[in-house]
Amino acid sequence: MNERERSNMKKKLIAFLMAVVLLAGVTGVAPVSAAQFDEEELAERILYVKDLFGISDSYTEFSQDVWDYDEEVKWSFYWTTPDYNDSIHVVVDTKNHVSEYNCYGYNETKTYAMPAGFAEEYEVAAQEFIKKVMPEIYGHIVLDSTSIDYYDNAYSFGYKRVENGYPVDGNSLLIRVDYTDKTVKYASANWSYAVKFAKPDKVISKDEAAAKLSGKLDLELRYISKYNAGNKEVFLAYVPSTGYLSVDAVSGKVYTQNAYYTSDTTKEAAVAESEEDRGAGGVNGATLSDAEIKKIREVSNLISKEDAIAVVTSNKSLYIDENIKQTTASLRSNRNGYVWQITMRDPRPADYSTGDYYRSYASATVDAATGRLLYYYSSMKEYYDYDDPGSVELKYSKKECEKKFEKFAKSLEPELFAQTKKTYDEGGYIVFWDYSKDIPTYGGRNYTYTRVVNGVPFYDDSIRGAVDRVTGKVYSYSCNWSDDVEFPSADGAISAKEAFDKYLASDEFKLTYEITSNTVTDPETYLTKVTYKSRLCYVTDIGAPYVDAFTGKFLNYAGTEYKPYNGNAEFTDIKGHKYEKEIRFISQLTNCIEGDKFEPDKNATYEFLAQIFDNTWYFYYRPQIESSGKAVTRQELAKICVEALGYKKLADLDIYSLNFKDAGRISAKNKGAVALACGLGLFNVKSGSKFNPKAKVTRGELAAVLARALVANAGR
Repeated sequence: MNERERSNMKKKLIAFLMAVVLLAGVTGVAPVSAAQFDEEELAERILYVKDLFGISDSYTEFSQDVWDYDEEVKWSFYWTTPDYNDSIHVVVDTKNHVSEYNCYGYNETKTYAMPAGFAEEYEVAAQEFIKKVMPEIYGHIVLDSTSIDYYDNAYSFGYKRVENGYPVDGNSLLIRVDYTDKTVKYASANWSYAVKFAKPDKVISKDEAAAKLSGKLDLELRYISKYNAGNKEVFLAYVPSTGYLSVDAVSGKVYTQNAYYTSDTTKEAAVAESEEDRGAGGVNGATLSDAEIKKIREVSNLISKEDAIAVVTSNKSLYIDENIKQTTASLRSNRNGYVWQITMRDPRPADYSTGDYYRSYASATVDAATGRLLYYYSSMKEYYDYDDPGSVELKYSKKECEKKFEKFAKSLEPELFAQTKKTYDEGGYIVFWDYSKDIPTYGGRNYTYTRVVNGVPFYDDSIRGAVDRVTGKVYSYSCNWSDDVEFPSADGAISAKEAFDKYLASDEFKLTYEITSNTVTDPETYLTKVTYKSRLCYVTDIGAPYVDAFTGKFLNYAGTEYKPYNGNAEFTDIKGHKYEKEIRFISQLTNCIEGDKFEPDKNATYEFLAQIFDNTWYFYYRPQIESSGKAVTRQELAKICVEALGYKKLADLDIYSLNFKDAGRISAKNKGAVALACGLGLFNVKSGSKFNPKAKVTRGELAAVLARALVANAGR
């Protein structure tokens, strides 16, 4: 487009855009008013984007949004064809920084295929796109991950920002390249353009940074729960006391946060629990009919509804509002048996005309077999007075409330309470807030007493509650306790110091530029302004949640060894292998094969096959595979793949004739599956040759068959 054409186009666009503003206004997250609307600037943005991406006149439909956030204006443009089958979406700011691009084309006859080449061939197209569309980003990124988007026939390349040789936290780029035509279909950039990155002359060492965290980062020995085949088990591990700490790489200063606010103060956190979630002791079940209740009582000898209600109403330590007059109870089942779920409420209608609208409610859970109170919660009328802190008398001190709760808990669960220690003591509901000091006054106290076994806390099990400082009554209570759980001995566990050293020896405790935010609020207008800066730090951005109490190895939430995800891993033993393409396709699709060796000529086991299926969500059906070290045969693999494609019933039909020299060696139950698998091209075997049904499948062959099965799956 020459300058004259561009000028004429610009005039037409301005006329059109003014009409849009007058008729409909401009929409967005934080819309810019018509008075602020700069139609000439918008026209420039549209022409720039059309030139940049070569958007043709076939995209006749157009719309846009604009938003202003943190003093940054972004335009969002949408082009579509008249039939709306094809569309292009671009987000660009006033400095022509493209932050999002999406090119979509509907294809009614779309097929699914493996890429014709390797990932690095398609990554060239991604780099060329970045250089053209995002020139300020080009040269400041490194490839971080490579994966396949099965449904889009595309490679996804994830990049992370690098400045002065160090990664930048939170700045990244994603490019998706269609592997049928090597064109970029999607791009998204999260980039802090305005932030500067100072290059340090000298940085402290990793060991020096770790030493700075001594005494600030604690690792506590805990019992952690996991489930194995539906059964609860526990293991010993060290857990870091905080998820975020960083050490300045230049000054050695320790930071506890990276987002700052002018009104940031330390406040007590009230425990907020959902009545609905906690109402049935943590496990809601089906409500039973009167006939079912009668039958269950005959065989289980459960307490009656009236007795269950009396467990609550007769307990003088519980807070029950005097206006609560309506009580209902229902029997529910949970994993531990049966419980009475009790609901209590003030039935009076609210009178909003006089301001008398508060109506109290309470709920409780009582063990239907033993009559134990498992859970109780009552709403509290918050005597909140904005002006007068003396409008309500707090008759009980924090220490007196603690003694009252301990006495109450001991009366209900003396043996269990003796096995706990107090781990939480914070304020409950607020009765007054001193705005001059930004300090709340609490009308209640919340407590948690955690179970301790062998001197080690087990946070799954606890006795919790809250006491009202006005009445001295308990308005919240719960007891969660695991039965029949075996706790391993803590003898031989490494020390907390050893766990600390192991934790910070992680490769994930590394030098990183982190971007901090500072939000300043104008006290008169309440408008906020956010500024961003960078600082080079050692950050405790460690993915492993636990450190093994005996070996010092990192553990995941399931208690097995944690291994950091490497989205760019390459196998060193598949180069030039006849199944290299298929192996890379499957590994990039599943991201579940650890290590740097694939061992393509090793026999594939059911354990290996199950691992792949456990990380593949693209098949029509997930076949049941018993994980074992047994080798997989060709006919068994055919059966599993046909089942995964949803053709099991078809394979079970007795209608197939196999033209293989060794057809007689194929078991009758696998005959249909082999016929279908070969017909779909899963096995490269010609009619009249041998199928070798009982031959063991190598890992490379397995990858090849699964890759062909995914193509045959056709996106189902």
